Order: sequence, then C-alpha cells, then structure tokens
Amino acid sequence: FDALARPATVQQILREPYFDADMVTDELVDVLLTPLLQPGSADVVFDTLSYSAGPLPEQQLADTRLEAPVLVLYGEQDPWTP
Repeated sequence: FDALARPATVQQILREPYFDADMVTDELVDVLLTPLLQPGSADVVFDTLSYSAGPLPEQQLADTRLEAPVLVLYGEQDPWTP
C-alpha cells in the first residue's frame, strides 16, 4: 500500500483512464492522495477492493423504487468501465 500511496504512482494510475494525460494535474493527484495518507486508510482501501457482498449495479438499477432516470456513460476506449 505504501508503494501505491505516492504521487508518482497515483499519477501513473490515473493516466490510464484519462484520454488526455494533461488532465491528470498535481491538484487532482493531491485531492485523491491526501485521504490515502490518513491513518487507517490502507484498511479502508483493502476492505473496499475486497468487498464482494451486496447488490450489483444492475440489480440496483432494476429497483422499482428508483424515481429518477439514470444515465451511465463511458467511452469506447475506457480501460476501466466495460
């Protein structure tokens, strides 16, 4: 975790889904990195990444209690969102 919670690593990871790498600014890296440097953050990240319980997004979208339309967009070349 300590190897990942570094500015250069976060910047490299973010450049993957961004079409324009210039959009990965130092400010963006700082906004995302700051919470990762707080005590206990590694436990939260690992819990989040290993969480497999709960409804899938498709199940949530099928919930008839939804009162607002939902639009999900992603790019054809998006490496993270199929």
